[in-house]
Amino acid sequence: MKLSSKLILTFAIAVIGIIVGIGIFGILYFNETSQEVAEFDENTKHSKVYIYTTNSEIMVNVDVADTSQKQSQGLMFRENMKWNHGMLFIFDNETILSFWMKDTLIPLDMIFVDKTFRIINIVDDALPCTIEPCPGYSSEKP
Repeated sequence: MKLSSKLILTFAIAVIGIIVGIGIFGILYFNETSQEVAEFDENTKHSKVYIYTTNSEIMVNVDVADTSQKQSQGLMFRENMKWNHGMLFIFDNETILSFWMKDTLIPLDMIFVDKTFRIINIVDDALPCTIEPCPGYSSEKP
């Protein structure tokens, strides 16, 4: 499966954890640090996610949405995003998750993973929504 720039964008709707690779990707390594992604407010944590494939290593700068306020805001009103940037959502409990694209201005891909870093499902090219009701995009299982 080809890793598109959109796929790298929203990266990560993680259930208790961190994103994993796509399709044939195997292991994801999450390394905390980085002030390189200072695109959101200064209170946002920034990290790097490393995706290891059989042929390469892909580094993605992520803003960490680890509070309910940051998760509610998500990528709303964001007009653009660099190809190797995204947002990682971290939740305390493993549960079925649902997201919508309300007031999100750019199409995004969502990757749902479980606590073992296995991909549950991928939502490809979720479209922006400005008028309710907006469609929801859910993980297939916790």
